[in-house]
Amino acid sequence: MVQAIQDDSTISLPVTEIVNIASRLSDEEFAVNHQDIKELVLGEQTLDEEELMELIDVPTSNALVNENKENERVPNLDFQDVKKGLNLAKEFELHFIQTDHSTVRSAKFKRELRKCLAPYREVLVELEKKATIENQCEDEPSEEDILPIKRRRVRGLISDSEDEC
Repeated sequence: MVQAIQDDSTISLPVTEIVNIASRLSDEEFAVNHQDIKELVLGEQTLDEEELMELIDVPTSNALVNENKENERVPNLDFQDVKKGLNLAKEFELHFIQTDHSTVRSAKFKRELRKCLAPYREVLVELEKKATIENQCEDEPSEEDILPIKRRRVRGLISDSEDEC
């Protein structure tokens, strides 16, 4: 691959496109020029299968979801989005169960689909718990909600008679 790229005319168009895209981002991290790209492309080494597997296993960004961590949610999902997606999946499942005459195939589809949706059901449960806790906190009166009670003074009449005791 590197030998085919050695010719400058072969990489000039892709290099120009990369530089243009990077310049549109207008961020110092993406400030690249033609020479930088050529060095990256021409200095490229091929990786064997083992090295590729190591790269896949190494987390490269905090934005990537680590599937080994429990109870991890993607921040962009909200209750309505997850619920809507699960309802659409339910319709999808029902469509194939009702239209497919092979019970074995439709049962397998249902089982595999539910298996794929399990993490989203967990997220929905977490979001429901969070919403319940937030609603409970909103329902509890705060110090600002409590109004002071005005007390009235009751004056007692002192009487000399013993009948009233």
